[in-house]
Amino acid sequence: MKKQTATVIGSSVGLISVLLGFYLRFNAHELAETRDYNANGRGYSSTFNLYHQSVYQELGLALLIFGLALLLVVFYFWLRAEIIPHNQLQQR
Repeated sequence: MKKQTATVIGSSVGLISVLLGFYLRFNAHELAETRDYNANGRGYSSTFNLYHQSVYQELGLALLIFGLALLLVVFYFWLRAEIIPHNQLQQR
């Protein structure tokens, strides 16, 4: 029961991380676009937008890698538990 709960939590966190990573990675341009304008009607500088866009992309990539690694670990332990007979699991 304890391993099943850890598997569900690990899978959920991994899947959420992957989805959030994809969203940040591929929508970084729209997220970094400024909608605030200064007094003379011009938006902030483009370097400000480019910096935020690269931050969103890198954060998205980090979350994507973390989520995929977590899903890989959960899948590995799930396969390992399926291969080992139940009587050997109880002896450990």
